[in-house]
Amino acid sequence: MEESEVIVEVRNHRHDRNIVSISAHSKGYIKKLNINGYVLIPYEGYESVGLVQCLTIGSNKINNPIRSRKCKLLLEYISSGATIRICHTLKN
Repeated sequence: MEESEVIVEVRNHRHDRNIVSISAHSKGYIKKLNINGYVLIPYEGYESVGLVQCLTIGSNKINNPIRSRKCKLLLEYISSGATIRICHTLKN
């Protein structure tokens, strides 16, 4: 799949506005691309250090290998030129 066909989506978690949900999918929503859904990060961390730094910190977590793999995969998509879509409700 071409990098330009990937969208990394950042939005509020549906049950808690203090958590940010990050996922990846193809532009046509044909399939989810990251392992088992999405990565959740605290909104405060996202707001203070940013998306890439939060994913980098998450990818270095040795006590949670699944989360680490998801974060690494999302970072690969971003570094390959994926479109980043930030939900408008996240900015409020």
